[in-house]
Amino acid sequence: MKNLLILLLLTLCACENDDKATKAVPQEQPEVTLPALKKVKVEPGKATIIDGSDGTPVTTKVVKNDLNGDGEEDRLEVVITKEENDGLGFKRQLVVYSGEGADLDAWYTAEEVILSTEHGGMMGDPLESVEIENGTIAIKHFGGSREKWDYVHRFRWQNGDFELIGTTTKSYDSCTEFAKFDYNLSTGQAEYSITPQDCSSGEIKEGVTVVLNFKKKMAPLTMNGFKTGEHELNAPEIKETVYF
Repeated sequence: MKNLLILLLLTLCACENDDKATKAVPQEQPEVTLPALKKVKVEPGKATIIDGSDGTPVTTKVVKNDLNGDGEEDRLEVVITKEENDGLGFKRQLVVYSGEGADLDAWYTAEEVILSTEHGGMMGDPLESVEIENGTIAIKHFGGSREKWDYVHRFRWQNGDFELIGTTTKSYDSCTEFAKFDYNLSTGQAEYSITPQDCSSGEIKEGVTVVLNFKKKMAPLTMNGFKTGEHELNAPEIKETVYF
């Protein structure tokens, strides 16, 4: 009987030792060193990655169509919606996106900056082009009937949005006058010129061009919500309202 008790005690001790062996003490994990924070220094057409520790450039990636300075190439797409615009065709959107395939990111949409599909009067579709030029979005429209008009608007990503930085508008009133308006919204500098035209002899003859230069500051105009051709500028230097 005594031998049996000893045998049982030995068995229990062995089991306890096995159980302790299976419960290994966790080893201390080595400390993980995170990479230094980085910041992006944005220049026109260039994103330079600066190491946060000493400010030394470690990588330079030139992205020709990087609009917002995030190092990703951006693309533009004009989307025709199913919404009609009171006899002026279908409304359109301008979408700015980056990435490819599953990583496609449409990160900005402008609802009304592109005129509708038949907004050009007798000229039909007024949209001539939408391009990325020198880090800006350049939108060009042309339309009209006897009196024709031409719009160029340039938007740049600044202050967290695409802001209108410049516009050039032209109006052609056949055999009457040609007017041109250049406006730099960043500086407020504007130039308005009128050239008389006469067709009485069977050919267009241009008179003396009158040029008016003046300065007019406006509140920032952003691309989303911008209605092409519906913004106006009044200045004492000119006797009529200019629409752009």
